[in-house]
Order: sequence, then structure tokens, then C-alpha cells
Amino acid sequence: MNRFLKLIGFLGLLLAFLAASSLVGLSYAHYHHPVQMLMVVGMTTAAMLCIFGAHCLGFMAKGVVSVFQEVAPNPRYAMMALAGRRYSLAAGVIAMIQGLVVALASIASDSAADLAYKFASSFVGLTYGVFISAFICGHLHHAFSDEDE
Repeated sequence: MNRFLKLIGFLGLLLAFLAASSLVGLSYAHYHHPVQMLMVVGMTTAAMLCIFGAHCLGFMAKGVVSVFQEVAPNPRYAMMALAGRRYSLAAGVIAMIQGLVVALASIASDSAADLAYKFASSFVGLTYGVFISAFICGHLHHAFSDEDE
């Protein structure tokens, strides 16, 4: 039953986010920024691999398994999940700053509507970083921690 509830929870988060976005009139295309997504996921993964090396591969594999079944507590993996939370937030901030730099670089040549879109879309990278930190790495920390949170 717990596995089923985890799956419903993950799907519920995604559906709630998309439903709330559509209710306020935003298109799903506003959140589809592959460059920022690649930056956040890539920088987070690169930082994890640089710091933890080969242990990171086991952490990722066990992390996928933890969505579908209970896993044994592992203090090292719990520590890695906390590090992943910090790295994904930092990567989100870097992606946001990169988006702001691109928007500022085109101030002289773009219309006000294009500039507004660029400034707003620069925050999508931060949204990706917060999502990875709070929901993915937060789940992994809870799954591998032996503490009740």
C-alpha cells in the first residue's frame, strides 16, 4: 500500500502543479525550457559525481528503487541526498542568473513583451532546482534516513 501511495503522491505533485498553472492561465510551454532543465540536472549530477564518485551510481539506482519499494536505511545515501538538495538549489540559482544575463543582454533589441517573457522564464531554472531539492532529494533523504521525519 505504501508503494501505491508514493506513486500517487509523485503523480499528484505533478498534476497539482500543472492544474494550478492552467487555472491561472499559464501555458505548459512556460515551464518547458530544456536548456535550464539540462543545466540544473547536469550541474547537480556533475557535483554529485565529483564529490561522491562511484557511490553516486549506487545512490541513483537505489533512489529509483526507493520509489517502488522500501529500502534499507543507509546513512551515506541519506547524507548524499542532503548534499543533492544543496547542489540542486545552487544549480537552480546559477541557471536563473544565466537566464537573467541573457535577458539583460537583449534589452536594447527586444520589445517589452519579449523582455518580459525572458525575465519571467529566467526563473524557471530556479523552479527546477527547488523541485529537485524539495521533492526528489527530499524523498531520497527520507527513504534512506533511519529517522522519523
